[in-house]
Amino acid sequence: PVSMLKGDKLDLDTKGIDNDYEDLMFYEEGDGQLFVAPFGASQFAEVGADPPTIEDCNSITLVSTPYKIANIASGTYFCYLTNEGHYGWLQAVSARREEGELNMQMLTWAAP
Repeated sequence: PVSMLKGDKLDLDTKGIDNDYEDLMFYEEGDGQLFVAPFGASQFAEVGADPPTIEDCNSITLVSTPYKIANIASGTYFCYLTNEGHYGWLQAVSARREEGELNMQMLTWAAP
């Protein structure tokens, strides 16, 4: 699993945190709501409860819309396209709102 703390940015190509090649940010709005959102040129889309294939991710419309953590069910999968042009999926595992922590599983395919 990959863990992010509030304010972190994650590089989905390397799983590195805050390394100048970030694709995903986890942040808090002024009202205390937590969000996860694509960063830079990366894009995402919610795909449901089953892990998607690279073909699935390549064929759906990906967007740069933030997702409110409170609205994401544990186990939900998302397709993404990284800033480096790689497709992948991430699965929401858990969110500890009080601690500002988000835990996910993820897979980035090597071929763009």
